Amino acid sequence: FQFAEIRDYAIYGIIGLILLSLVIWFLASLIAKHCQREAQMEKPAPKLPPHIVAIKALEELKNRKLWQNNKHKLYYSSLTSILKIYIEDRWQVSVLDKTSNEVMAELRDVEMSRESRGDLMQIFQTADFVKFAKVIPEAEENEVAYTRAFYFVENTKCEEEPHNRDKREITMETKIDE
Repeated sequence: FQFAEIRDYAIYGIIGLILLSLVIWFLASLIAKHCQREAQMEKPAPKLPPHIVAIKALEELKNRKLWQNNKHKLYYSSLTSILKIYIEDRWQVSVLDKTSNEVMAELRDVEMSRESRGDLMQIFQTADFVKFAKVIPEAEENEVAYTRAFYFVENTKCEEEPHNRDKREITMETKIDE
């Protein structure tokens, strides 16, 4: 047995291993790039503050014109759901599956103005009459309920801290003076 007998097989074997290694390396790099793109695409968007989510939902509800199309029950169900979701996100209390009275009981220890508490109670009472007693409110009552919900969210939103309150604000005048 001499090397000359297997030299051709050895050369082809080495070339084959090199080509196989290159193919494996190329495929691994493609898979890594694909996974990296997927990971970048899957990053969730930053969560919006509860009051912004609630205000957007209220605006969408208003634009749907439910009560104008005699869908009062759906209008008030949607309105109270928006408020309950806002309350859960704002104060971290579980109220989504609770009755109006249970919601108000959960908010007993939450700090909010008497006016905001009264507005919320009024919205829930009107919604209960519409949903369960099949009362059809006047157009003005529907508008008032929407307005109360809007101002409830606005008056109870978390105050955001200014991000750079210790840093001086740079204006054109500041740059000129320096």
